[in-house]
Amino acid sequence: MPWKGSKKYFQAKAGSDASDEADVLLLIKEYENKHYVINSPSPIEAIKYRMEQQGLTNKDLAQILDSEPCKRYILKRTGIKPGHDPQALS
Repeated sequence: MPWKGSKKYFQAKAGSDASDEADVLLLIKEYENKHYVINSPSPIEAIKYRMEQQGLTNKDLAQILDSEPCKRYILKRTGIKPGHDPQALS
């Protein structure tokens, strides 16, 4: 989702207030990327987290997935057993 109002920074003339503000925002972004790194979860971690948040069970996941090999792969990687309590995931 594009940032609302970003157009004024891309069209700003050098030395203008908007250009200076864009420079400061860029420095902030660079600092945050360097000092506050947020790593993306693995696909398996993301599935486990989503299941926990929605209170889904192994049976629910099996209904969502169409492919038996895909189901086996995901369930094996997550360590989820049939009837497993998603609240117990860690």
